[in-house]
This record gives sequence, structure tokens and C-alpha cells, in this order.
Amino acid sequence: MQKEEHGRILIVSPEGRIDTLSSKVIQDELLSCIEQGSMQIIIDLSKIDYISSMGLRVFIVAQKLLKPKKGELVISNIKPLLRQVFDISGFTALFSFFDSREAAIVYFEEVEF
Repeated sequence: MQKEEHGRILIVSPEGRIDTLSSKVIQDELLSCIEQGSMQIIIDLSKIDYISSMGLRVFIVAQKLLKPKKGELVISNIKPLLRQVFDISGFTALFSFFDSREAAIVYFEEVEF
């Protein structure tokens, strides 16, 4: 999983699959970043081919930690099949989605936190 900072914005780019095996590692990394002060996080899913219910849980846990701190996790570059997983699970309303990481960066730069 790659991490990149863009000012106060953290961009996280996991690769491959977010399933039972990888979700724990990704969740631990995200929670560590939040504990260290990252409040605006973009998850770039351009290199993700599969996400399980455990993978969805990772995003929910991170979002729940961020919201009371006035932070937010957004998702960029999601493939149509993965977007269907969010839609079917009812999680689409919990996140903001952007076609590119640049669009997500602009969103964070325009929103006051």
C-alpha cells in the first residue's frame, strides 16, 4: 500500500485485493495515520480488483473515527464493479466518490474542516 501526502491530505493507494487477509493490514495502517493526525484521507482504488465485506468494514471504521474529529475519508478512482459492491451494501451514502484523485484533492482544498 502506497501513501503520499499532498499538503494536509493523505492519499492511500492499496493494490490487488482488499479481503480478509489484507484488510487487517490496511485497517491498522489507516488507524495509525489517523492517530498521527491525518484527517483528510483519499483512498485511491485504481489498483484494486476486489473488495470483500471485511474490506468495506475498513473504510467504515476509519470514517467513524474521522467524523467526530471533523475529518473525512473519500474514495477516488473506483471501478464500476467495485462501486456496485458499495451500492449493494448500502455504503454509497457514507462516502464521497471522485473520478480522480485530483478531483478529491480539489474537494478537500475547497471544503473547510
